[in-house]
Amino acid sequence: MPGSPLTGIGPFGSISTVASGSRAFTASTRVRDWDGRLRRVTARATTKAKAVAALKAELATRDQSGAVGETVTSDMSFTALAQLWLEDMKIDPRLSDGTKAVYESELRTLVVPTFEHFALREISTARVERFLTAQSIKSYARAKHCKVILNF
Repeated sequence: MPGSPLTGIGPFGSISTVASGSRAFTASTRVRDWDGRLRRVTARATTKAKAVAALKAELATRDQSGAVGETVTSDMSFTALAQLWLEDMKIDPRLSDGTKAVYESELRTLVVPTFEHFALREISTARVERFLTAQSIKSYARAKHCKVILNF
């Protein structure tokens, strides 16, 4: 028996309001955030209409970016995503400078040339598996680094 259809990213469900105290109302709804998770969002005000308006204002100002400074979409090129990843990796305190240099080098020489002409929606699991299999034939370490880079 099929369930209800998946809520799209960004849209919210029906808004419900309940009295929450002597002169307050709480409006709430569920919204599917940009990370794919459903979350309950609430707002309080003195009237039902003001609570609904406050909730809609809250929904309009929620963070909608997939990456710092730029929204990641399925139509984005792999090269653009790789550049965003490099910028994020360079400021990651968990990685040593040597590890960052290795990942950057292997991203630029191995991974990007393979996927540079694809949009993100075109990069399938099968395509990635073929790439990793080809890398593992050449070198286990190379394949492992490529997998880590693609998983980041």
